[in-house]
Amino acid sequence: MRMQVVAVGLLVAMPAAARAADDPAALVRRGIAAAGGAEKLGAGKVLVGQSEGTTYQGGAASPFRIRYWREGGVRTRIDSTAAPAGESRLVAEGTVWRVEADGRLTRLDGQPVETALIGLYVAGVADLVPLTTDPWFTLVPLGPGNALGRPADGVLVTRPDRPEVLLWFDRETGLLAQYTARFPAGVQDMILDDYKDFAGAKRATRRVGFRSGEKIVEERTTEYQVSDAPDPALFALPRPDVANDPRTVIRDYAAAVGGAERLARLRCEYTKRTTRVFAAAVVAGAEPVADIETEFWSEYPAAIRQVFTQKIDGRPVTRTQACAGGTGWIKEDAQTIRALAEDEVRYWRNLMVMGWANEVHPLADDPTVGLVVVGRQPIAGRPAVGVAVTRLGRPDSTLWFDVETHLLVRRDARTADGRVREAHYSDYTEQDGVRKPTREVFFIDGQKAAEIVTSEHRHTERLDPALLARPRE
Repeated sequence: MRMQVVAVGLLVAMPAAARAADDPAALVRRGIAAAGGAEKLGAGKVLVGQSEGTTYQGGAASPFRIRYWREGGVRTRIDSTAAPAGESRLVAEGTVWRVEADGRLTRLDGQPVETALIGLYVAGVADLVPLTTDPWFTLVPLGPGNALGRPADGVLVTRPDRPEVLLWFDRETGLLAQYTARFPAGVQDMILDDYKDFAGAKRATRRVGFRSGEKIVEERTTEYQVSDAPDPALFALPRPDVANDPRTVIRDYAAAVGGAERLARLRCEYTKRTTRVFAAAVVAGAEPVADIETEFWSEYPAAIRQVFTQKIDGRPVTRTQACAGGTGWIKEDAQTIRALAEDEVRYWRNLMVMGWANEVHPLADDPTVGLVVVGRQPIAGRPAVGVAVTRLGRPDSTLWFDVETHLLVRRDARTADGRVREAHYSDYTEQDGVRKPTREVFFIDGQKAAEIVTSEHRHTERLDPALLARPRE
């Protein structure tokens, strides 16, 4: 049978009528039910399977036989049971490893890592269940299409800092029939066919992958089950001594600024601060070109409100804006209140993503993040230990912690255009049991770009809904 691939490119804007035609969440829920339900699909468990097939590359066909273990889009292990026998791939904690027959691990780098991490993420999306529980996912209907020559309905899945994924559900059965995503080597389609029952869970036993219309893999599943208690050694990574364990460094930081439990509970923050912006792109040591007074309320990843005052043409201008649930409003001085435009909402959503991504304490327990101790060096005259952070969809960064106080003192990263960006943190103060730096200085390519001085900060469990409500005119 000739496989038919739905010809839909990524990043395509669908007509408004098509977007309104279907309920994407309902399509996903129907797909979950058709496949046996959330429990049978192994939500929060480890999927264990065995398959065999052929890969096609450069005109050459290579047979394979594998056994795999996968925990959602978090981690996976693939053992080859054909040539080269005994070799495995382990994807965990934002890293990719080759496991030798004698148990030795070699960490990989470059494009194979990005490909493996995207593949793991896409596999987690294709499980469908996370799309109903994770608030970071956004579902957009794509309207009608076809897969395997049959009518299908599409859903575009987006998540901050992750590639878009297109899902196509068979209209008659409700089962997932195809998914599409962009990989480093190009856009790939995976056709799912020949569903069979495995202890109440329906699993596609035939999978055919295409890249730019060319077949790259054909695979058949021969075994499939859900494991409640997998062997911990399956996903074991080499662990350094506790003194050099990056997750211990992060946990020490969390304890120093209030404790992980308190930080998770008091996730809403209010700050009052002054930002001085410098002409860093001109000359080092430049005079400030702007002072901005800001009050900021945040409840990442759900909502933010900001009130800031800045002098424009010598006149102070106050602007208030809020964003929550994909909508928002803005009011400038006594002007009429208006809704945020689509691009403005996108800006604030990105700001919420950045705020969420800059949280340090969750890194210790995030299995999708790679952490490596990179050594020690003096910062502001005191010894500091550095932890390199890697994760899919975010630029690499290095966090530096004071060895004695365990407080974060510097963050190194690069801007979107490749310039070196440093953020220095100092003058920690405590409020509501949470310690926060009240002075932050930012440098770009060694030149001061901005300085933020926080005069007040508070931490609460909830953000007052009245702060987000659009004022009456």
